[in-house]
Amino acid sequence: MNIKQTHTFSILELSSVAYEEIKSKLIEAGWGHVIMEEDGKEVIDMNGIAVSKEVIEYAEHRHHCGHHALNLYRDDQGTLRCSVCQALR
Repeated sequence: MNIKQTHTFSILELSSVAYEEIKSKLIEAGWGHVIMEEDGKEVIDMNGIAVSKEVIEYAEHRHHCGHHALNLYRDDQGTLRCSVCQALR
């Protein structure tokens, strides 16, 4: 008897920054096998994987650039960045 596993999934497009952060964390955790190709495009099958938002606490709710803390994220090196300034570069 041959058993073939098939499944379908919806593809949610993310920003390159978010995609690469998720991808690098999965690879670091030994989950590189969930990265695959679908219709000629690299995708991450996140079946059974949940994500949460990093909580960044600040005495002031503004980045040194003056933008609100809700625009902040950590890059691959862990450096705090402002998504507004990054978008304007």
